[in-house]
Amino acid sequence: MFAQRHEREIKQKLEQQEETALNITETYNSLQQEVEIKTKKLKKVCKSLWVTVHTMLLATTYISFNSCLRLYARVNKVQVSFGVQCLYTCISIKVVQWLSGRALDL
Repeated sequence: MFAQRHEREIKQKLEQQEETALNITETYNSLQQEVEIKTKKLKKVCKSLWVTVHTMLLATTYISFNSCLRLYARVNKVQVSFGVQCLYTCISIKVVQWLSGRALDL
């Protein structure tokens, strides 16, 4: 009788342990699936974010490049204008000096 009761208790403990192990396995599998789903979503979000950042960088680079070109054109225009003014000034001074020298010779 004691042996039968002891055997029943051992069977119950074994069944409980098997049930617990089954619950743990089911929970683990469920969590693993959830991790896989969230990993896929995260990869999709990261890819979308990378595309957005890359697009923004390209747009910024394009805008910066165009701004640099416009600035270069303005500087070049100012340099040309300044050079022409200097040339006129130098020519004017030389002409005035030449004319002054000619006037003294007369």
